[in-house]
Amino acid sequence: MRKRLLVAYSCGSTFVSTTLQYLNAFKTYSDWEVHYVHITDQAQMDFDFAAYDALFHNYCARLCFDGYVSPSYIDAARRFTGVKVLAVQDEYDFTDKVRTAAADIGFDVFLTCVPEDRWETVYPRAMFPKTDFMRVLTGYVPSDLADSGSNAKPLGERPTLLGYRGRDIGGRYGQLAFDKLEIGRRMREICVARGLTVDIDWSEESRIYGDTWLEFLGSCRATLATESGSNIFDFDGRIAAAYEAMKQRLGRAPSYVEFEPHVRDHETQIAMGQVSPRVFEAAAMHTPLVMFDGRYSDVVQPDVHYIALRKDFSNIDDVLERLRDIPALEAMAARAHRDLVASGRYSYGAFVARVMAAIERRLPATAPERLQVTLATDTLDRFEAQLTTAALLRERPTTAPLSTAWYRIAAACRVIGAVRDGGPKLQAWAAREIARDPADQRARKSAAVSDIARTLTALDQNSVVKLKSAYFSQGPTGLEDVIASCRRDYEAAQADIVTVALDGKSAAQAALGLLRAPWVTGDVPRLRATKQLKERLNTPLVQRARGLARRLVRGSRGAT
Repeated sequence: MRKRLLVAYSCGSTFVSTTLQYLNAFKTYSDWEVHYVHITDQAQMDFDFAAYDALFHNYCARLCFDGYVSPSYIDAARRFTGVKVLAVQDEYDFTDKVRTAAADIGFDVFLTCVPEDRWETVYPRAMFPKTDFMRVLTGYVPSDLADSGSNAKPLGERPTLLGYRGRDIGGRYGQLAFDKLEIGRRMREICVARGLTVDIDWSEESRIYGDTWLEFLGSCRATLATESGSNIFDFDGRIAAAYEAMKQRLGRAPSYVEFEPHVRDHETQIAMGQVSPRVFEAAAMHTPLVMFDGRYSDVVQPDVHYIALRKDFSNIDDVLERLRDIPALEAMAARAHRDLVASGRYSYGAFVARVMAAIERRLPATAPERLQVTLATDTLDRFEAQLTTAALLRERPTTAPLSTAWYRIAAACRVIGAVRDGGPKLQAWAAREIARDPADQRARKSAAVSDIARTLTALDQNSVVKLKSAYFSQGPTGLEDVIASCRRDYEAAQADIVTVALDGKSAAQAALGLLRAPWVTGDVPRLRATKQLKERLNTPLVQRARGLARRLVRGSRGAT
């Protein structure tokens, strides 16, 4: 029987191609049976982890954020007796929370981007006495990427001298993060002044994804890159708190220069200097790299795989001159492709082989008997039944990672479901209020409430149909209007329940009833009332009656 691996992740991150490639690699390159389960946003584990031999927790389900990974998963992972593997990235964010959660769950294998000489600083052996650590990269070369550059244009025919897409993420993450902005800003300024053709930007609107990004790389004679990650390890959150305080004071995100005094002493303590998957993508497209001097996870070497640019730009004339030497650029691109892509050394296949070997070493000599596992049915249709569970997702394993499209629909359903769940509570309240009415009114009101209840049930399916239609016709932006529309439908029907229950009552009786209503006491979201209900609640007589009723209720509670 094939061994079975469960990969835990967040489907809110699968729109990022590198994350999806990372997740799918285990199914592609492992000979185990691999299943996936979404574990964030209050997902409820609706199966027994004992059906698996090993658990792999992907970096996108980040343990450093309070409440992000569901308590249901954490409890199940803690109790799981098979081999447990944790992959982490961005380890400098709230590091204490990451390692405390990791130690609590009891991971056997820990994949980290931290250099070996700093493991004891970041992950002291006293906290992880039985854990095997493995240094890994943030991403690898997928098989389809290896073939992407086979028809790439010769460098001399490429219209853009330099292409780059960076990002300005402020000053919190120190020099390495600042470099991503600075290399683009300075290089564009210099090249434009010299009349050179470049396509360099760092705005969010200019970002390029998927195959379009590879096409962009293939149109550039060279591209820029810097080391990824951050040297600023914020173990206890103090740096984040200082950053937020300065942000509030300035009314905007602090620049690197403004925030640098807060992180200066941390810059030299842990040197991360990671190589980005962007480097592999450039090598695959036979696009030479111009990069700041750095370590780059010890994967590339200056003048062998890239043209080194000093961070003070003192050698910029030499760098631009080398970009005119097409034969030398082609030779450098060929070396980078050979060593980084064609060699297979940094392929996802090689990465998965290392991880699975580490898991195999931790497996018991005699495997315990495994439970059977029931996989989830169609992930979009099955959520119709979940609309009534407010903010809970009952998750079962799937044979492939869920798309972010499904994640957004599920999140929308939870928003609507939180409002929808007020219906049964209001119906129970209405039944109690109607029981106080004269006999001749009870039957009429009960029938009216039953009709409204049927309307609410029909809204469940209608809401999901509308959400699906909106997403696939308009994309994620189309969901917002549908969420608002669905909420209004539920709230209007629920307001009708209140109207029916209060019909024929005196102002004082209505006020007392409203004080008992769950949406007044805060048990369910406050409703958008119908015009009739607004008129009833806003009369001076009812307002005075409600005030009197509150005082009476407080007095009776005090007496008890």
